[in-house]
Amino acid sequence: ITLSNVKTYFTILNDGNYTYVSKKIYYEKENSNIIKYYVYGYIQKELIDSIGIKTYYSYEVNFDTKNQTFDIAPYNGNLFKEESK
Repeated sequence: ITLSNVKTYFTILNDGNYTYVSKKIYYEKENSNIIKYYVYGYIQKELIDSIGIKTYYSYEVNFDTKNQTFDIAPYNGNLFKEESK
């Protein structure tokens, strides 16, 4: 995972300097090769004279440890919504 290939999934990052803060992360093993991470956090634009607006994101990252590949996909955030009840 590099900055350049993450920017292809989060195009907002191409427009300035941003800080990403993950607030919660869960994972599960789908099988012996696939690990799925559920991530919740926010991206905030870095500004000189004010505080940027926080934009919250939920997404999943799937790692294939055998083939050493990954993908990032939007996630509806259900795991995080259920926890807050």
